[in-house]
Amino acid sequence: FFFIFLHPGFPHTVTMGDTDGMEGLTPEMIKMRKKRRRVAQELLETESLYVQNLDLLKASFYEPLFENSKNPGRVITTDDVRTIFGSLNIILPVNKLLLGELEKRLQVPESEFLVIGDAFETLAYCLKSYTAYCNDFENTRHILTRLKKNSSFKSFFDKISANEALHGKTIFDLMILPVQRIPRYRMLLAELYKNTWEEHPDYKSLGEACRNVNETAQSVEDSQEKYANINKIIAIQQDLKIPRKMEKEIGTLLQADRKFSLEGLLLCSENESQDTHSRKILLFNDILMVTKVGLEKQKDQKKKKESLKVKKIIHLNQVTNIMKSSSVEKQPSLSIIVSNYQLNLHIDNQKQTETWYKTLVDCRTYALQKKEMNDRSAKNTNSSDTKRDRWTLKRKKATTATQSPLVASKEVVVDNPLFGAKVPNRRKSHLLLDDDYVRKSPSMNAMVDPTKKAKAYKMNTTESESGQEVRAASNPKHQLFSRSTSVDSLHKISQLGRKSSKDLSALND
Repeated sequence: FFFIFLHPGFPHTVTMGDTDGMEGLTPEMIKMRKKRRRVAQELLETESLYVQNLDLLKASFYEPLFENSKNPGRVITTDDVRTIFGSLNIILPVNKLLLGELEKRLQVPESEFLVIGDAFETLAYCLKSYTAYCNDFENTRHILTRLKKNSSFKSFFDKISANEALHGKTIFDLMILPVQRIPRYRMLLAELYKNTWEEHPDYKSLGEACRNVNETAQSVEDSQEKYANINKIIAIQQDLKIPRKMEKEIGTLLQADRKFSLEGLLLCSENESQDTHSRKILLFNDILMVTKVGLEKQKDQKKKKESLKVKKIIHLNQVTNIMKSSSVEKQPSLSIIVSNYQLNLHIDNQKQTETWYKTLVDCRTYALQKKEMNDRSAKNTNSSDTKRDRWTLKRKKATTATQSPLVASKEVVVDNPLFGAKVPNRRKSHLLLDDDYVRKSPSMNAMVDPTKKAKAYKMNTTESESGQEVRAASNPKHQLFSRSTSVDSLHKISQLGRKSSKDLSALND
């Protein structure tokens, strides 16, 4: 893994003794250069402390737990250890390399240019590992909480937590450091970049370092926000008391594109009524829920838990208007109108009114855009299905058209002059009297009455019923009554008829 960071193109040594242009520095540049030195020194000191704490985390917690996971009498599994500590084994070596590069660069005299940006090329390789670590941080806390319910694990964990080298630090105090480090990099590098002029040799590489760290910081923030949103919605779902008639409408509160936006305990009224009731309003980016706060007893606990009984659900894509009063003296402050229903919010704080109004408008806009996109997607799907059906119909027609000549070439259907003769074990049917039906039927198989159950009538054939090599019944007099009515069969029958006529003429002579 470490060969990734030690590729030949990496600048392990940088010439920083170049003093060209130092004499032409303006007073403002000299001031900026001193500020750069102070910020770089802070970066070095905090990086040194950060690496020490990561070493302490690995030595005090990771290594003892990992060793225990390999023993027969283990208190934790190897998978749990890997999940808890995540990308620590990737982050720590990279930050040690970064620390070494920073130490080299800060050894240059103050009269020379200080180049810091290219040292962060090392860190750029593991920024995604930081994102993964931060995403798993909350999950780590839940795993440790679960494991501590086991007395054997708790005893072992308390023992390693009592290590004097920790100086009272807990595992969470150390594990949160990588989460906090990326924003710190962002702040320090931005300060360095602000005090770097364009002609400075560090300007380009420092700008690249700032962009990489900013992207990672944003990714971490988005992931943490997404995780916090999921936890919030799950917590709300657990507190909800949903009437049976609303269960289908609400469904599962946690959905992929649903975000929690705002909540508050407000006085509410409906339509033109002047009666107000205290309700807890839960606003998401696509729905608004009006709930009544209550308390319910918990099993084996004296304290009562807050419950939220759902009274009303408003789908924001159905909201026709959101009205705001001109001042807090005029009540209601906000009115949410849905066709023939109106929900009034009575808020006596102007700032709070503005917050609710802006958030409601933003969420309604999102809900309408989402509905429009879903409608467009459904329309495209229906259109594609219609095209597919038309194409299937065309293919069927084309197949029928291409097959009909082949059928005609193999077997030409003609009137059967022998139809009506006695056929062994075959009952007469009203269909046998239909001459038009006979003309349309390619064989006698089609002449069976569909209203009656067909009897099993075996006739040995070498191939299909095309009439090419049909075997007649064992009785010679039934040879003329083959099941096929193809031209080939009729031709054979006519030849036999002519031969019989010749024989009769010879006898008469």
